[in-house]
Amino acid sequence: MGCNTERNVNPQIIARVDDHLAFIHVRTGVYPHKGSIAGVLFKELIAKADKHGAICYLASVGIVNEEGQDEQGWGTPAKDARYCVSYDGLLVFTYRDRVKGVDYGVEAPRRELKVIH
Repeated sequence: MGCNTERNVNPQIIARVDDHLAFIHVRTGVYPHKGSIAGVLFKELIAKADKHGAICYLASVGIVNEEGQDEQGWGTPAKDARYCVSYDGLLVFTYRDRVKGVDYGVEAPRRELKVIH
């Protein structure tokens, strides 16, 4: 529905995902990190989405300087260098108390969950 490449505009992408309005926030980090959202901004983005009946998504991207010789070099941006990109798909972000489980009548295996906030 719309896209904005300005870093300080939120969300960067407004789209329809599974018939729901989606606010997609793109964040990029340099090795060993990936883009993230936290703190006051996290709360502001969810409040804005709630106002419009949208779901918040994070497109968390990590970049690695492919020409680096070690971990420090992999995390150092360089002009005209080649880069590898790490992207795991869209992640929904919301408050923990809004997440509901599904009861399948059997105990599900315990897994670690990555919580953004």
